[in-house]
Amino acid sequence: MGKPTYSSHALSICSLQMVHFRSLDRPKEDDVCLELSKLHTYDDVVERVAHKLNLDDLSKIRLTPHNCYSQQPKPHPIKYRVAEHLQDILVHYNQVELSHPGAELRLLEVFYHKIYKKIENINDQYWTLRAEELV
Repeated sequence: MGKPTYSSHALSICSLQMVHFRSLDRPKEDDVCLELSKLHTYDDVVERVAHKLNLDDLSKIRLTPHNCYSQQPKPHPIKYRVAEHLQDILVHYNQVELSHPGAELRLLEVFYHKIYKKIENINDQYWTLRAEELV
């Protein structure tokens, strides 16, 4: 028996994600919510947002990263085509979603952008911490 294969349709369904867009003028309100493929390019994303907003001029759209702490857009735009696909933009600029609601997390101390050690307990010192899913 051969290995099972996935159709391109099944793969495209797996790559869909709901993406929420907010105006910098109204950072706490979703302006546009679109189901997009993680394989869409920067240009594809801008084109779909412009279409949803009824804009003819794509140059009026600037994508900005999301601040996962304040749950608001950051003010500085993402450089044009800095990432090849939407999945690259989301991974670099947003908190990565959990694979399932009950996923286990581990807490790590980060020192000079490197994992320093796993955190077993937290005391009153100032730490820079990162939680990541255990896979």
